[in-house]
Amino acid sequence: MELYKKYRPAALNQVVGQDAAVSVLRTHVEKKTIPHSLLFVGPSGVSKTTLGRILKQELGCSDSDYNEINCADVRGIDGVRDIIRTMGFAPVGGTCRIWLLDECALLTREAQSTMLKMLEDTPDHCYFFLCTTDPQKLLPTIKTRCTEITLNSINSNDLTKLVNRIARKEGKTVPEEVVDQIVLDANGSARMALVLLDKVIDLPEADMALAAKTCATEQNAVIELCRVLLSKTGESGFRAACHVIKGLQDDPEGIRYAVLGYAKSVMLSGREIDKAYIIMNAFKNNFYDSKMSGVLCAVYEVMLGE
Repeated sequence: MELYKKYRPAALNQVVGQDAAVSVLRTHVEKKTIPHSLLFVGPSGVSKTTLGRILKQELGCSDSDYNEINCADVRGIDGVRDIIRTMGFAPVGGTCRIWLLDECALLTREAQSTMLKMLEDTPDHCYFFLCTTDPQKLLPTIKTRCTEITLNSINSNDLTKLVNRIARKEGKTVPEEVVDQIVLDANGSARMALVLLDKVIDLPEADMALAAKTCATEQNAVIELCRVLLSKTGESGFRAACHVIKGLQDDPEGIRYAVLGYAKSVMLSGREIDKAYIIMNAFKNNFYDSKMSGVLCAVYEVMLGE
């Protein structure tokens, strides 16, 4: 099992680098006042969905009553209508029913509008956990109907402690310079830190530093791809992007997350907003099945799409 899955936090006290958010949620748990509509906002890989899963356990929700939906795959109004049609049903095996909507900002405007009623008139046995990296794409009326929990990028000190702790649990010794390289490349994401640790942890110590630097080189290549996507267009831009992609050995989903994060930062900075939106739209769906072919199709859409 991948390290980020093996060591996914299972309780609030295991969540790294989110003290403020955890404190708020712990108070709700202790007082039994968990809001029926929660909006988790923050960068990728900082425990948004993890916190939703922890609350599932705290609420006594059974697996059969828990629904986790990736809104990159189910974006339209029909998916929301399905929830509305079934939310009145009683729990099957637990005390409540939960819908976790991951990347909910990718829902169409019509789907978001349809959500308003269910968020406002939620039955006592239903909970909705919305997660997003792009809250500005949500209707303001959705945000006002939810209790917002903000998560931040994880600081270097906390990431360093996390990497060292997981390495010790795996019975491995990772040199300090390798840990530093992992933390630098993780860019504030606990999930990415463990993904990078996974790539080097089974190597001899003498080879770890070289492997970590190779990962850093791949990260730089992905950043170069992002810059090409943002600055070029047309056939010449597509050829330039393909040249960069040929040198990439990273997994397609890692590339997608990096491109989305880069484009989001550009959009939030107020620069090249339209182009950043085109990039995010092209890379919004996962590449689990299409793999590198999916990456190429997304690049083509950015460079040559109408």
